Amino acid sequence: MKKLLLTTMICIGSTLFSQVGIGTANPRGALDINKETTNNMGLVLPTNADVNNIINPMGGSVVPGTIMYDSTNDCVKYYKASGAWSECLCAVAAQVCTEDVAGQPFSSINGTTITFNQPATDYGFVLDIYTLDENFLMSINGTNISSNEIFFDGGGINARFTDGSRYGVEVPNIFTVIGNASNPLIRLIISPTGNITMFGSKVSGGQLYPMELYNGNSFNTVVWNTASPNTLRVTQTVQGPTNITGYGSGKRIIPCS
Repeated sequence: MKKLLLTTMICIGSTLFSQVGIGTANPRGALDINKETTNNMGLVLPTNADVNNIINPMGGSVVPGTIMYDSTNDCVKYYKASGAWSECLCAVAAQVCTEDVAGQPFSSINGTTITFNQPATDYGFVLDIYTLDENFLMSINGTNISSNEIFFDGGGINARFTDGSRYGVEVPNIFTVIGNASNPLIRLIISPTGNITMFGSKVSGGQLYPMELYNGNSFNTVVWNTASPNTLRVTQTVQGPTNITGYGSGKRIIPCS
């Protein structure tokens, strides 16, 4: 009986700490999904229409290396260590050569609505916000970037870091955090397909962390002009001192030499 129990424990231990094989008794890696003979079935990835819907079931940020099928853009994407989802993965990665395109600075005080242009680009655009107190609603070519005005601080907060922390609660008030050209306060990235991702700094001049909209707010997909100027409009609900400053820049595809 003792010999049988010992043998069973050894077998269980070997199973727990060995490779995993699905469809094969001889796994050739940590996970091997193969039949011993010819395979006629593929691997179906987790599918969602928006990468921002993907969560970590254990809580906290999505783990770098997470992959999913983006049904809106009909492609596979993965989550990068930089805290952002990749662009669509291609079967064969084509070389893309780009040049930087300088944009325009923008600023407003006392909640004054501003309208300004940013140049045409065909490989994405970045809007860096240096100072903010403490909310804004932005439209690009007539489309609001979010379903509601984005409130980072104060009453009605609907933007937070993906780790759950919020300005004015777990981290300092947003109006006390100052950014610059090298280390912005808030960064909005507009992909070539018009998807928007957002990052924020928790301290002045600090690194950027991924952010998300919640509490009934979400990002919209916009159209970024590739051959004509883009018109942006910023409005702010006045809550005490109300202001915003920032700068835009993008990338344009050029022939590879």
